[in-house]
Amino acid sequence: MLLPMQTNTQQSRKLRRKTFGVELNSMFTTSIGIALFILLALVGLTLPLIKINLYIHIFLGSLLIIPIIFKTITTGYKMLRYYTRSDAYLRKGPPNAILRLLGPFVVILTYVLIVSGVLLTVGPKSLRLNLLFIHKASFILWFGAMTIHVLGHLREMVQYGSKLVSHKKVPRITYITAAISVVLSLPLAFLFAENTSTWLAWFHHP
Repeated sequence: MLLPMQTNTQQSRKLRRKTFGVELNSMFTTSIGIALFILLALVGLTLPLIKINLYIHIFLGSLLIIPIIFKTITTGYKMLRYYTRSDAYLRKGPPNAILRLLGPFVVILTYVLIVSGVLLTVGPKSLRLNLLFIHKASFILWFGAMTIHVLGHLREMVQYGSKLVSHKKVPRITYITAAISVVLSLPLAFLFAENTSTWLAWFHHP
């Protein structure tokens, strides 16, 4: 028979484990989010001279693929745990109402943007004009939604970044996972970027 003190200790340990799981998920999401933010900023720098920088644009854009999938998984898991009434995630609370409403649009627009970009490089030439329109239109909508999304999570990103800079205790696996997600995208980046010359030839002579 367990004494009350032992029972309380076990419950306290269980609660700490659950709370740590919530914080770990949050750090995973934030670290991958920072990696995406940096990559997206670099992709944005290629836009003014897109024809000259097309290879770099496609290469950097392709590096987003696996991190986006990883971030979808971590965010999706958090949502699942919250809406299935997990105590630890309920205590953490939901995100801002605006961000919750915006979230599905950010996810959908992100995948439309990435998939249309991939299909532009490897898809049939007959669809390129339509895909180019979809890619450009989704970018405009995505940029607006993503700006609000990033501003809404800016505090978390700054807090995580400050912990790294000040050498506070941050589980290595969080930023290692973010780095791995980018590395895993490298083969895709080289594969898709190799089609740059073919795409440019079509662009000048559709």
